[in-house]
Amino acid sequence: SGSITMQWQKFAQEELHWVFDTPDTVEMTLKGSILQMVILTFSALVAAPVFEEILFRRVLYNFCSERLGTVVSMITASFIFAAMHMTLLQLPGLFAMAMVWQYIYLKERNLTITILLHFCNNLAAMGMLLLARFLNLAIE
Repeated sequence: SGSITMQWQKFAQEELHWVFDTPDTVEMTLKGSILQMVILTFSALVAAPVFEEILFRRVLYNFCSERLGTVVSMITASFIFAAMHMTLLQLPGLFAMAMVWQYIYLKERNLTITILLHFCNNLAAMGMLLLARFLNLAIE
């Protein structure tokens, strides 16, 4: 999702002349208190992967699929997952990632796999942000 986000940001800035604000979670990780970082890290690595995968991959998808069919339900659940993160900058990348995770869940019927993928994605993102914070690097 990171490469899609970077391409989207470049396109939006160059072609549409849009400038995105830094997402609140990034800002908090880089500049928040130690308590905020601990809470955000726990949320990103434990709570979000478990809760969001159950909610979006299983509950929302199943609810939609009974009414809309497989493809529309995948798109709907993935779009709501991406939109729920409330950042236009990350929306395309999160949407694509959610589509892949939904496909994997449908093929494997194993939520543990998508929870682990979600955890690994968030671990990489949090790791980079925490490294940037502790090395005092600027994020643009």
